[in-house]
Amino acid sequence: MTKLSFIKLDIEIMNDSKIKMIRKMPDGAKLFELWIGLLCLGMKSGRPGCVEIGDGIPFNARMLSAELDIPESTIEFGLQTFTDLRMIERFDDYTYFLTNFEKHQELEKIEIKRINERDRKRRYRDKIKLLSHGTGQGQDADETNCPVVDIDTDTEEEREEDKEKYNILQPPAKIEKSLYKIIESIFLSKNNDNFDNYKKEGMSIKGIITKAEKRENPDIFIQELIEKFYDLTINGNDFWKGQPFLPSALNASGIFARVEKQIQEKEFIPTEPDYENMEDYEEIIF
Repeated sequence: MTKLSFIKLDIEIMNDSKIKMIRKMPDGAKLFELWIGLLCLGMKSGRPGCVEIGDGIPFNARMLSAELDIPESTIEFGLQTFTDLRMIERFDDYTYFLTNFEKHQELEKIEIKRINERDRKRRYRDKIKLLSHGTGQGQDADETNCPVVDIDTDTEEEREEDKEKYNILQPPAKIEKSLYKIIESIFLSKNNDNFDNYKKEGMSIKGIITKAEKRENPDIFIQELIEKFYDLTINGNDFWKGQPFLPSALNASGIFARVEKQIQEKEFIPTEPDYENMEDYEEIIF
């Protein structure tokens, strides 16, 4: 299971009955600090939920005191209190374990989500490889054309000249050729395989790639960006439906930023925990 660098805390933790009881005890603030520290150590462990300095090497009160900068007497009192409240339990080898840690931290769900994300990225990389070898022509999306606005239209002679000069099938060496071809094929497939201004659209494709290179996983980001832009021009409000599905439109700073924001808003949708289906639910808030 992949190690995580964060823990999940319920926003109602301060209203939890056990936490309230603990905070009203002598050194209650330090006891609460100890509880958060135990959660962090439990996540850092190679065995999630175990409070240990290494595999099979449990923390004792003296070691926890040094690690968390809390008096040893407070550590001993806290461990006994947490045990009495069934928030932790101690194994025969003196290792403390946080009760229902994996369940409350939803580690299985997080791991499944990571596996699915890795699979999605792998499938997309495979698709890019196929396209780069000339076995595909972009997405197999619906071929319905978006509204196209003729902006800065060239004559036929100028288009041919620009097509030769700015041929997006022959991009500059510093730009990933396969990625360049993928972007070109997607936009051309929705514009009757033709741009009115090849110079403008070719430069805009380079601009999109340059902006995407600042993001993690540029190829995945570009795919999501173009898919979202196309969806907005088809299903969005009047503003979006009025945008031509062209590289020059997407590359415009205002449009690019707004489409990116739309993607980010869809990345995480919080859900309420299903307390009714939790077995032996005791109010231990993580």
